[in-house]
Amino acid sequence: ESSPSRSGPGLLSIAEVVKRLRTYITRLETRFGIEEGAFKHSITWVPPYSNAEGTPIDTEGMFELQEPQATLAVNLLNFDKVMQDRTLDLPEVRAARRPDD
Repeated sequence: ESSPSRSGPGLLSIAEVVKRLRTYITRLETRFGIEEGAFKHSITWVPPYSNAEGTPIDTEGMFELQEPQATLAVNLLNFDKVMQDRTLDLPEVRAARRPDD
């Protein structure tokens, strides 16, 4: 039985894609120890290897790539402001061990 947001095998509505991306944003907020909803964001299409903010995605219909090389981007618009007084606990970097060590 398929989800009501799907119109065929493997196809998602844009609403479902946005919902999944917002779940990811909430996970980032939790990981950084900030309140849910703190990150203001936009979801856009960008060309490959671009640092442009991109073109906003349509808000209705089915999710389709605009062009074969398009990339979906989540832009955290206020990341610097939200994170300005926070530090991240990063894992310690260690040299890889060889099997004969």
